[in-house]
Amino acid sequence: MSLAAIALAATLGIGGTLSAQTENTAPTESPVVWETVPVPEQVAAFEGYADVPDAKLWYWDTGGEGETIVLLHPWSQSSLIWKYQQPVFAKAGYRVVALSRRGAYKSIPGPEDNPGTASGDVLALVDSLGLDKFHLVGCAAGGVTATAFAINNPERLRSLTLCNSILVPDEQEWRDMFSRLQLAPLDATENSTTLPPVEWRELGPNYRAGNPEGTQAWVELEHVGRPQGHYNGQPWGAEVTWETMGKMNVPVLLLTGDGDLSAPPAMQRLFAQKFPNAQTHVIDEAGHATYWEQPEEFNRVVLDWIGRHATKP
Repeated sequence: MSLAAIALAATLGIGGTLSAQTENTAPTESPVVWETVPVPEQVAAFEGYADVPDAKLWYWDTGGEGETIVLLHPWSQSSLIWKYQQPVFAKAGYRVVALSRRGAYKSIPGPEDNPGTASGDVLALVDSLGLDKFHLVGCAAGGVTATAFAINNPERLRSLTLCNSILVPDEQEWRDMFSRLQLAPLDATENSTTLPPVEWRELGPNYRAGNPEGTQAWVELEHVGRPQGHYNGQPWGAEVTWETMGKMNVPVLLLTGDGDLSAPPAMQRLFAQKFPNAQTHVIDEAGHATYWEQPEEFNRVVLDWIGRHATKP
């Protein structure tokens, strides 16, 4: 490296010394391209419908005596997507519940002119199950629903985990940040010929490059979970603003991947400034689907967070 290049690197803040830049040491062992994590065997769970106003929601429930974790899936998926979390959370001593939102796997949307609200449907489900206080985990669009639920019903939550979520607050500061991501083609309608494949939008490049089998499994779950495409006719059910977020004193974990195109770490740090009781965590080598791309780290972080705010198990 020339002295001019070294000076430029120092000016730009690109790390490394001259010896580190020029040293050429042989690796001691061959690196692993990607370490695949097998999907664990699922624990027994009840499956069925919960009645909500003018619709039916499909859900599963592992049961048990421990505190309950409710899982809200991304827009691209359904209640089927939690295969890495279901047995791990249950074996950690928790009762685990997941639902398919209207239009997702087996859930019946109901009339288009009376769609209810996403957070209202969650409330109807947990009320039907007799859940008083519980831990809520929402990923991507599920995180928007979880935030709306927390704004309306903070007394029902022990903890809130928002993973890879853009939250869509009605704030110009957020809109300006989101526009700088230049994701307009990703927000096109599902019928647009310019819309990239869903796996490109949501799975990080490291995962797609290193784990083609896992990528295909995720895509197949997306197809099964959304056979009719996305159901877009339902409002969230709460006004999400800096003010309403600031009044919500539920402990919040904001978790994302370092390669998330739409919910990058900088966005999560912005949100953390607006919640009165929030922490952030970034998972390495993950995109918009941390729960699937890095399940062991995701489960470790989420269970640690929930455990800090649990009275038991």
